[in-house]
Amino acid sequence: MPPVAVITADIVNSTRLKKSEEKILIGSLSTILKSYKFEFYRGDSFQAYLPDPKQALKVVLLARAAARRLPSGFSSPFTDVRASIGIETLQHPLRI
Repeated sequence: MPPVAVITADIVNSTRLKKSEEKILIGSLSTILKSYKFEFYRGDSFQAYLPDPKQALKVVLLARAAARRLPSGFSSPFTDVRASIGIETLQHPLRI
């Protein structure tokens, strides 16, 4: 089986965002991740499964850019996405 990638990430300073601001950011992140299998959990964390690991760094950079370009009027002066990328060759097909 070919290698796959899993991105595990969380939004930095998400507790400083208003609910409406967090909703905007999660919407932007969902748009970036829509081509992949992904899930948000605990409100500010997400995982995404990418069948092509070559796309993982690009996806992480797009997510970070989305967080950092929030309008300056937002509650948090600095919001970012902290992420890790795991790359593995699966022995069995992943069922998501």
